[in-house]
Amino acid sequence: MEAKAKQKNIRMPARKVRRVINTIRGKSVQDASNMLKFMPYFAARVVEKNLKCAAANASEKFGALAEELIVSEVFADEGPTYKRARPRAQGRVYRIHKGTTHLTITVKVSEELKEKLKEKKQKLKKSKAKKQTTKPAAETTEAKAKAPKKAEQEVVQETKPSEVLEEAKSELDQGITPEIETQPEIESPVENEAEGAETGKNIKVEKEQRESHTESAKKEETKKESEEAQEGSEKSEEENK
Repeated sequence: MEAKAKQKNIRMPARKVRRVINTIRGKSVQDASNMLKFMPYFAARVVEKNLKCAAANASEKFGALAEELIVSEVFADEGPTYKRARPRAQGRVYRIHKGTTHLTITVKVSEELKEKLKEKKQKLKKSKAKKQTTKPAAETTEAKAKAPKKAEQEVVQETKPSEVLEEAKSELDQGITPEIETQPEIESPVENEAEGAETGKNIKVEKEQRESHTESAKKEETKKESEEAQEGSEKSEEENK
């Protein structure tokens, strides 16, 4: 369960790469990458790229996560040296040796990190399950509190159809008061006395309205009878002529 990443002929001497590598060896990939980001050396950028390549190779080979990986082996070997010359006084020449390095990084899965990740996942699952169990209880209490309000709203929002409204209008025209169904309510004795006085007044007004309607209806009937009698008399006179 290991993965490697190699880079050859890095234009940098091995001693500059080794001072960066020695801080990473044996640590997790996440910790190593965080350390390399804040190092002031140019070699840290090179090592960080190779570390990411090794983690990607591990995920492709056996599907490992970066959180489960550890830097098991890191070493920098010396590569070929480039020889250059620097002219000096009196026709002399000094040599310049530009060294190169071959960098290799190996990464493997650690069992300790696996166990820690499993524990974290289990804790997260338990916390989510607790939240889901607490939510329905709160929802039920809210539903119980909202249920009677909805029932009251439905009672208030009930509307009569057009036929019932037409019948009520016709009854009012004829002087008949429609009967309205009301729900029984608990009232205080003081309110009952006040309402009794008001109902007495309403009954008197309704009686007066009925009497006025009946009188108007009688007057209309008498008018119709008189008109019919006059028409009958006029017809009889025309026939006699």
